[in-house]
Amino acid sequence: MNRHVVINILTRLSIAVFNFATIILLSQLKGAEFKGVCTKIIAIASIAQIASEIGGGAVIVKMAQKKRILQLFSFNLVIMCIISIFTTGYAITIFDNLFLLLMLFFICVFASLSSFIGYYCLSKQAIGMYNLINFIQPFLMFIILYFAKDTLAISTFIIAFTISYCIALFIGLIYLFVQLKKDKDLEELSYKEISHNSLIAIVSHISGFLTQRIFYFILPYFILGVYSNALSVAESALIIANSLSTYLYSKLSSVDNLNEQLKLTKQYIKINSLIMVFGYLLVLFIPSDFYVYFFGNDFSQVNVILKYAFPGVIFNSIHLIVGHYFSSRANFKINLYLTISGFISTLLFALVLVNKKEYISVNTAAIMYSVSYFVVFFMAIYFFYNQIKINNEQITKAT
Repeated sequence: MNRHVVINILTRLSIAVFNFATIILLSQLKGAEFKGVCTKIIAIASIAQIASEIGGGAVIVKMAQKKRILQLFSFNLVIMCIISIFTTGYAITIFDNLFLLLMLFFICVFASLSSFIGYYCLSKQAIGMYNLINFIQPFLMFIILYFAKDTLAISTFIIAFTISYCIALFIGLIYLFVQLKKDKDLEELSYKEISHNSLIAIVSHISGFLTQRIFYFILPYFILGVYSNALSVAESALIIANSLSTYLYSKLSSVDNLNEQLKLTKQYIKINSLIMVFGYLLVLFIPSDFYVYFFGNDFSQVNVILKYAFPGVIFNSIHLIVGHYFSSRANFKINLYLTISGFISTLLFALVLVNKKEYISVNTAAIMYSVSYFVVFFMAIYFFYNQIKINNEQITKAT
């Protein structure tokens, strides 16, 4: 177990390194406003990526053990294209270049399909392939942007984005169609299963995305550039929770004993919490000059934002582990309740910012981020310990 967890963490660390290298490159060469525009483009692609949750995400890990996965994949492709048209349409507010809009459409579709195949890899416990698909995109993105740094523009960023996702998708498709040949004798997958689980998954992931990123559509570009860099630094710590969660999810799916599942989850929560709190203590002592050195003069407020936003990352990391526990038990409604609670909190804060524009600042957004994830954390712990209580009562009755 330890070897797999370490490999997973190292892979995710490599992904984070190339993501950070891209952030540093964009920030140093073009400043906060340019970085803000790029951040909004990524957010648009992320919205379209939620289309992969139509029968996808945690649901796929459960349902891909059945037969109609190719039909589900085809169905997703149609839905992804429709959603991508609408998300690309929103991008008209950023630029009116037809070629760039077309490229953004393909980014949305490719990102969604890559996400779908990634979850399919998890369903087959092919964590190495899952990590490769997720690694190749940021790696190629940075390489392309680095060699094009002398002519860096929004069009360069979008083309690099498109090429990197296209290659990642190509690798994923090869694995998908090779694996499908081995799935001929699986049980049929009912479309009732797809529709029921998909609706829960989509609403859950939309709520989760907006909890994290709704401010990306409110903040001015310059402020967004600074805020997104600080959040990227803070959320890089989530590689611990994501790595633990990925392995835990695969492990829990193969463990039938509820008591053992609860024990494993508590163990992972403790490990994650200790590491995250230690990380926060380090963040408190890093001066602003450190971030100015890496990102440029526009980013002197990053260390202040981190002090307010990092507690939210800690709360979110625990929620991720608990959420994977409930997903492993196909209890997707609990995860829906968790993400909706965070979304409602964030939406209320966003409405305040829209009506009181004088409150708009990077620090305000960071505080609201932490408060929203505290609500999610509180709900996650409530449901998890309620599950422990129910389990203990069942054990007592049985004895």
